[in-house]
Amino acid sequence: MTRTASCLLLSVLGLLLLSPELARADDWQPTAAERRAVLREGPAYVRARGSVRQRRVKDWAFVVVPYGWLASFDGESYTDGERTEISIPIEEFTKRTNFGIQVDAAAAYKRWFVGLDVTRALLQDGTDGVLIESEFDIQQWIVELHAGYRLIGPQAGDPRARCCPTLDAYIGGRYWEYRVGVAVKPINQAAIRTRNSDPYVDPIVGIKYRFPIAGRLHGSGTADFGGFGIGHASQYTYQLAAYLSWDVTRGISIVGGWRFI
Repeated sequence: MTRTASCLLLSVLGLLLLSPELARADDWQPTAAERRAVLREGPAYVRARGSVRQRRVKDWAFVVVPYGWLASFDGESYTDGERTEISIPIEEFTKRTNFGIQVDAAAAYKRWFVGLDVTRALLQDGTDGVLIESEFDIQQWIVELHAGYRLIGPQAGDPRARCCPTLDAYIGGRYWEYRVGVAVKPINQAAIRTRNSDPYVDPIVGIKYRFPIAGRLHGSGTADFGGFGIGHASQYTYQLAAYLSWDVTRGISIVGGWRFI
C-alpha cells in the first residue's frame, strides 16, 4: 500500500511552561553584550550575577505546550493506488470541528531529549433530505513520539540556552488514525451505519532550530521527513514549521506560527 497526504495547519497560540527550576529564576533578559559574555565565559558569568549567583546548570528541563489550530486541508491522498483530491478551507474545517485538543511535551537530560506531540479531533456534519437523512464523523489521532540529541548550543537547563542558538536532531515515529463513520437514515426506516479505520505509523527523521531575535522574542523552525514506504507506512511524509515566541516570564511564553504537514 502506498499513501501520501499533505495539509496546511496554522498553529495560532501556545502556552509554554518550562521546568520549575527555571521558573524560579529571575526574569533576566540579557543585552547583546551580556550574550557575548555568556557565550565567552559560560556558567561562571551567570554565577557572578547578583541574584543568579547561586544558580548552577541543571541537568533536566521539561516543557509542556497546549496549543490550538486554525486548520485547513488542501492536498491529495493515495490509498491502494486510488487518488482522492481533498480541499477543506479554514472556515469549513472550523465549523465541522466539534472537539479538539493538542498538546506537545518534552523532557531533556543534558543533551538528550524525548518529545511527545498529541492531536485529537472530532469532525461532524450531516444533511437533511426529503427522503434521506445522512451524517458523518471523522475521529482523528496524530501522535508523534521522538528522541534526539542537541548538536549545537548549551545543554538542557543551562541558562545560556535562552540566549543562544540551538540545533537538535531527532528520530521517531508519527502515528495516524482516521476513524470515518457514515450513517444513512431513509424516512421511516432504521439508520444504516458504517465505520472504517486505517491506522498506520510513519518513521521520521528531523531537525529543530531555535534562535534569539531581540530581548524576549525568539524564533524557531522544525523540519522532518519520513514514511519511506516501510511496511504499512506512507511512501513519504514531511513536516515544515516556523514559530515566533514571546517570553512573558522565564517560565511562560506565547507561541504562534505556521505548520505544514
